[in-house]
Amino acid sequence: MDWSRRAGTIVVRLSGGPTGAPDAPLDASSAQSYMLDVEVRSADGHTLGDFDGFLRVSARPGRVTLGPSEQAIGADIRVQNGRATGIPIQVQNAFGRTEVWVEDLGYAPPPAGRTPACSDQVDNDADGRTDYPYDPGCLDATDDSEMEGTYASGLSAPLWFTNPTVATVQGRGAADPTVSPYAGEVVTFDSGFLVVTRVTRDGMTVSDVSDPGPFNHLYVYNHNTPAGVRVCDRIASLSGIVGEYYKFTELNFPSWALDPWRPEKGPCPVPDPHLLTASDLISKTTMEGFESALVRVENVLVADQTQNCDLNADGRVNYRDYDTNACDAECECREACEKNPLCTEWSQYQAYHQWVVAVGGASGQRLLVVSLDADPEFDPFAPAHPKQIRSLTGTLRNMSFLKPPWILEPRCPDDIVIEGEPKPIRESCIFPRTGPEEEPN
Repeated sequence: MDWSRRAGTIVVRLSGGPTGAPDAPLDASSAQSYMLDVEVRSADGHTLGDFDGFLRVSARPGRVTLGPSEQAIGADIRVQNGRATGIPIQVQNAFGRTEVWVEDLGYAPPPAGRTPACSDQVDNDADGRTDYPYDPGCLDATDDSEMEGTYASGLSAPLWFTNPTVATVQGRGAADPTVSPYAGEVVTFDSGFLVVTRVTRDGMTVSDVSDPGPFNHLYVYNHNTPAGVRVCDRIASLSGIVGEYYKFTELNFPSWALDPWRPEKGPCPVPDPHLLTASDLISKTTMEGFESALVRVENVLVADQTQNCDLNADGRVNYRDYDTNACDAECECREACEKNPLCTEWSQYQAYHQWVVAVGGASGQRLLVVSLDADPEFDPFAPAHPKQIRSLTGTLRNMSFLKPPWILEPRCPDDIVIEGEPKPIRESCIFPRTGPEEEPN
């Protein structure tokens, strides 16, 4: 192969927009627009005037959207005579030091109405291998070229952005707030005032109390109980990988710096819980804004019309078939229970300790509750148990495959109040330090 005629490096230039600086970064929550110029060069540095093909444009970290241009198709730009100039792009969800990347992946978008070369059952490049995934020149089944790319790449001069906030990671302002726009990214939170609102067996919830909300709450998944961390502590800095677990946003593999709270430092900075109403539970966007937040429901009814839908006693209850949408007897039983605000599916309670309350009266909205960790002795279905509970407080978890998808998780017995008024939130589920800083939870 004549490598002197193959892409060896790519020169990437941005113009027409701000670049920021390490000491004056751009706002990470704002998209920035630029004009992109690209030049393809050989390994020995000369412009490849006969290069005619497509290059993939992306950002690290962040996302690039290509503006209207005859040279742009999806995430790819057409290069002719070794150059592409004046292509409008927009950089979004960038943070820290960011570069725009341009790569020769060997991908070619298919013309409209034509089967792509990588899925047409023809060995177009006569290499003895046909279509994706068998031909290594096929990036995916939509690739219209079976020729391998050189994977030559180039990057722009750096752009500088602030680090994201908890609210922007949770999706505030995003087109789809149910999934973090930073999913898969390694992020660092170095602004705001992050307060621990709950410590669990495998992590903790934090709220940015400097942000008026919503969306200013996050679950930090640590696999184990965070050593030495308590409710009311401040997390001075926090880093990790943003993940989505059934549309529940988590910070995975976290590291943090702890600023322990003690009573002599002043009042506990835990925020007041948001009072959830039946109308809140109807709104997906509203509920997303309080994911991992401290919330409270009042005067709820225990859904004590229990129904065991595990008809064949195999330990699980079927859902609708993903491909055919068929719903068997167990599925029909489950769905009937899910439509009744006062019904708790019994096998689900036995397996996962999830029980249901009706918010807003007997015809109100369903909300799942898991209270086992908070109070193992509490039995919502005990014969002498009142049907109405004065208040339940806890953090809010999202599990997208459940109906409803929201689970309220009380933190300790203080959060479950059968009668009377709940304790002030800054006195609930709080265990002040009395000894050395390194004493356990």
